[in-house]
Amino acid sequence: MIRDVLADDLDSVTEIERESFKKPWSKADFETEITRKRSVFKLLEEEGEICGYFVIYTVLDESELADIAVAPKHRGKGYGKLLLAEAVRSARRASVMFLEAAVDNTSAVGLYESFGFEKVGYIKDYYGQGCDAYIMKLDINNEVRNVEKQY
Repeated sequence: MIRDVLADDLDSVTEIERESFKKPWSKADFETEITRKRSVFKLLEEEGEICGYFVIYTVLDESELADIAVAPKHRGKGYGKLLLAEAVRSARRASVMFLEAAVDNTSAVGLYESFGFEKVGYIKDYYGQGCDAYIMKLDINNEVRNVEKQY
């Protein structure tokens, strides 16, 4: 089940974040997202366990996938696809969605490309310690219908 994140969920979300990223968001960062009007902050829960989450921002006609992660023990089950599909659906007011993805995170880049995201830029040392990022873009107007059919 995908649902909105609640304050009681933040310890689990923060733990998944720490397990997933070299420069993780803090619990305080996530607390802000619960109340921020421009944010959509949702999680995927299975049998009472939080398996993953995403945060998007939408301003005017642009959305940004700011954060998305699946707990390591739940990877390979298609949860990333479900979360990304919901993130794109949640951004339907926008005409475009952007994200940054680590160049060496080939599984994430592959997932984004499978949804129609295209590499449109490159940021050297975006994540620090020599870790570069792609800027990726999705034309939501063309892709939302396709995503809804698939998931």
